[in-house]
Amino acid sequence: MLHPNGQKREDVLIKRQKWQNRQKILAIDKLVFLDESSINLGLIRLYGWGDKHARVEEYVPDVWFARTLVISVLRLSGVCASLMFRGI
Repeated sequence: MLHPNGQKREDVLIKRQKWQNRQKILAIDKLVFLDESSINLGLIRLYGWGDKHARVEEYVPDVWFARTLVISVLRLSGVCASLMFRGI
C-alpha cells in the first residue's frame, strides 16, 4: 500500500496525534455528514468491448444528460434531509 511521504514529517505526525486524541472525546451524536451522488438515469454504458482496433457502435436512447443529483445529510440517527435535482 502506498502512503504520502508527507505523513512522516514531524509537524504532520504531531497534528495527526492531536487529531487522534481529539477523536476520543468527540460527541459522535453531533457529527453531520453531507453526501452527494449523481445518477445517470439512461443507464447507458458509454464504453464497450470490440475487436482490436475496431470501433464499437450502437444505437441508444437519447438520454445523455438525463441525470439526477442527490444530496443527503446524515447523522448517527439516520438521514436528516435529502434533496434531489433533476437534469443536472
